[in-house]
Amino acid sequence: MNGYAWDDWLQRLERTRVQFATLINAQPEEIAFIQNASLGLNFAAQMFDNQMEVLTISDEFPSVTLPWLQQGYPVRFIDELTNFLKHTGLHDSI
Repeated sequence: MNGYAWDDWLQRLERTRVQFATLINAQPEEIAFIQNASLGLNFAAQMFDNQMEVLTISDEFPSVTLPWLQQGYPVRFIDELTNFLKHTGLHDSI
């Protein structure tokens, strides 16, 4: 890979950071890119107070729930997505 391709990639990354920050009303320096969702969830599980409850669906992919369980969070599993949406109030907003 030559230096031009790398420079182009970095410019695209920064444009994407600015666009996403604008979309969610944040500053570009508040946006971080990470390798995958599993890593992001591990970061999140370490940042919050593990006394709050995590609510998820029972057939969620393990890498989504394991970070919370390993950090000692109480995790409640909802059997169906429809029940999850109703329980969280998201059902009425869809």
